Amino acid sequence: MTRRTVFGAATAALLLLAVTAGCAGPAGQTGKAVGEQSLEADFARLLSWFGGEYNNYEQVWQQQVDGLEGDALHEHIHHIFLPVSAPNIGTHTYFVKQYTDGDYEAVYRQRLYHFTQNPRQGAIQLTIYSFKEEHKYRYTDRNPDLIRAITLEELRTVPGCEVYWKYNGEYFDGHMQAQACHFYSTRSKKEIYITDTLRLTATEIWIGDKAYDAGGNKIFGRDEPHKNRKVRYFKGWMGLQRQKVDPDAAPEEWVFVKEFSIHNEGQIVPIFDDVGNKTGYSVQLARLTYQNTRQPILKLGLIEDASGKTVTYIWSEVGSRRLGMNLRWMQVGLTAQQAAAL
Repeated sequence: MTRRTVFGAATAALLLLAVTAGCAGPAGQTGKAVGEQSLEADFARLLSWFGGEYNNYEQVWQQQVDGLEGDALHEHIHHIFLPVSAPNIGTHTYFVKQYTDGDYEAVYRQRLYHFTQNPRQGAIQLTIYSFKEEHKYRYTDRNPDLIRAITLEELRTVPGCEVYWKYNGEYFDGHMQAQACHFYSTRSKKEIYITDTLRLTATEIWIGDKAYDAGGNKIFGRDEPHKNRKVRYFKGWMGLQRQKVDPDAAPEEWVFVKEFSIHNEGQIVPIFDDVGNKTGYSVQLARLTYQNTRQPILKLGLIEDASGKTVTYIWSEVGSRRLGMNLRWMQVGLTAQQAAAL
């Protein structure tokens, strides 16, 4: 018997005991069944974990190190799950934006998520909405008030495509009901069945989307899920000796950036001069695990834009709060905006 089966059996037994006992509380008062109490606790846990930004940079980086190319590589995806106020939809609603290759404008999916408790399923239910007019809400992550007055008439949802989350004592498993989520594809002239399997912890979300036809043939999807880690943001400053971009400049002249933001999952931030032109250099911050040491590190690198090569880098512990680099002609300093969740 697996750990999950044992957990499910124990929960069912406790629920049955509570029901047959009339759920009597102190002084004969009737309280909530044990299963309901557990679901409420799980709901609070999921909400405390879910919100944030996630990225699978290390997964893609490792596949490149391993020599994978083309379709064998997972897509590099950044996920934004932002809690928003949308009274017409309900509490516990999230604006979702997902984009590729670190390009904020390369949005491939935009949704509204609504979480509720579903005692009948003994699970937390996620109802997924798409926007009829996506462009109106494209920048909700920067201005959450855009979503405040949205109504159900402005959204679409497909019955049967709900995701059900259950906590197994270590993480949340998310799944769709078997063959419940499907649609007819006019392109392939087939009924397409979607499966969505997920895993959520305090620091990661794994997402596995697959589609099959009625004969069980895979239309799209991977056997290995996208493994995304919650990002951690840093505030920083940086300076670059102007002679690096203008040979006629005096040695004491510098390009100085007073403040910028960067996250620790592979984000690259270009260095601009005073009038907004690129200097030809960028900085990158990435949490990585080199295979010869198996030791996770936090790497701060300087990239030469023309070649894409890392000129130099420093590394520190993944939980470091402050990082810095000084090459004489280039300097950068970073300070974490939140503690690391390791």
